Amino acid sequence: MKVKIKNKIRLYIFLVLAVVQFQTHSAILEIKKLDFISVLPIVGSCSIDVDSGLLTGTICAGASGAVGDVGHFRITTTPSTVVNIVVYSKSDNGDGIVLNPSGKISTDSAADVTFFANNGINVNSGTSGEIDIYIGGQLTLTSTKNFMAEYTPSMEIEYN
Repeated sequence: MKVKIKNKIRLYIFLVLAVVQFQTHSAILEIKKLDFISVLPIVGSCSIDVDSGLLTGTICAGASGAVGDVGHFRITTTPSTVVNIVVYSKSDNGDGIVLNPSGKISTDSAADVTFFANNGINVNSGTSGEIDIYIGGQLTLTSTKNFMAEYTPSMEIEYN
């Protein structure tokens, strides 16, 4: 199942992932929005560490040591089944915005697994059938943006 998640970005405030939920044999739910808190509308990048939320980069606004919100999604499926998960990057499609997500996937039955954009990971859903995906990564602006404009890039999470 491929899930397209629409993102809204206010370049000087935050990146927001819209809540997405599908009711089939499996479901995905957004628990917490990926939020870079404050991004300057200039060429550069801002990264968020998946473990600490620490923001680093040339366009991260705020004081040194600023912390953003790591995204958290939960897939609920049949317990003790193997699920393949891919979190896709968002390329510059002419809007000057690139998102390269990375993070970790955890269940109640295994150690955390690190993932990088566009790479499939097989994960056992554990005894609860819940798979938690924690998303950080790097947001890059390849062109200067209008300070007051909103942009809506998208990111995809595929699981089956």
